[in-house]
Amino acid sequence: MKSPLCTMTLAALLLAGAACAQSGKEAEKQSGAQPGAQSGAQSDEQPGEKSELEQADDAYRAMDYKTARQIWQSEAEAGSLEAQYRLGVLFENGEGVMRDLATAAQWYRLAADGGHAEAQHDLGVFYENGEGLDQDYAAAAALYRQAAEQDHMLAQYALAMMYRQGIGVSQDIAEAHRWLRPVAERGYAVAQVNLAFLYRDGLGVERDLNEALRWFREAASREHPVAQNNLGIMYHRGMGVPRDPEAAAAWFEKAARSGLANAQVNLGASYERGEGVAQDYQKAEQWYRLAANQGSEEARQGLARLGAD
Repeated sequence: MKSPLCTMTLAALLLAGAACAQSGKEAEKQSGAQPGAQSGAQSDEQPGEKSELEQADDAYRAMDYKTARQIWQSEAEAGSLEAQYRLGVLFENGEGVMRDLATAAQWYRLAADGGHAEAQHDLGVFYENGEGLDQDYAAAAALYRQAAEQDHMLAQYALAMMYRQGIGVSQDIAEAHRWLRPVAERGYAVAQVNLAFLYRDGLGVERDLNEALRWFREAASREHPVAQNNLGIMYHRGMGVPRDPEAAAAWFEKAARSGLANAQVNLGASYERGEGVAQDYQKAEQWYRLAANQGSEEARQGLARLGAD
């Protein structure tokens, strides 16, 4: 009995993408986006003299949250959108204050209503996840759109996922592609993987295996294990490239070593069949067992074939 290749479905990856939205500030740092670019208040400081917001930033970086909060509170009451947003961050993270998501949502709303893109995105995440206020997918989608139209990368990604899944908006995969593409072009690996799936499967766009390969490769170069595993599958099956079991096994191993269960199954199958690697039942068992420990039924079946269950 042949051991089947194991793929991560687009739906499963979309769930991973929702978690990415929750850690958006970190993702923006990795992508090179700079948070806190919107102030909402004009500075009267002289050249060389730090503004109140800059002093608050210095205090925050020094973990002097009390001073940072005092400055942001004053600036927020004077109408600074950035200060309102930063107060929301303090309450969301519980930095110098008791963690209070409802209060964080109130500050995010003030800044979002004034047009602050990061606040719009973060309030959208609150609505999507039901954190600090009642869950409301339509409100989340509306806020993501407002931020996305200001070129907020993570809001564009989140809006794309809502269109892909039909959550908060009518499902429209072509519209999902429209929002995904610019995010992928900015180097966000999870967007690149989702875009590759659309091209591979012809969802919302004409099927194009070359484009699928391109975006899987882009994400794989950023060490994204799902992209690496799916590159392996394309090489194994000869999808858009000449069939190359050795290249397939090499990509499976990269992803497997990152802990991706599907890749561990695929690498185990490669060793079991001797495809792209020398046949080695001991190594096959090793990789199947790692995947089985993560709950993979395919891995359990592999162990059964080897008589190692």
